[in-house]
Amino acid sequence: MGHVIWLWSIELVRRDVRNRITHQPDPWVPLDAEPAH
Repeated sequence: MGHVIWLWSIELVRRDVRNRITHQPDPWVPLDAEPAH
C-alpha cells in the first residue's frame, strides 16, 4: 500500500509544480494522464 501513497504524493507534487508554472488549473483528468495502476 505504501507505493500507492508514494505515487499519489508524486502526482500531487507534479500537479502543483505544473500549476505554479502555468498558472492554470489542472483538469481533474489531464490528457497526458498515465493509465491507472
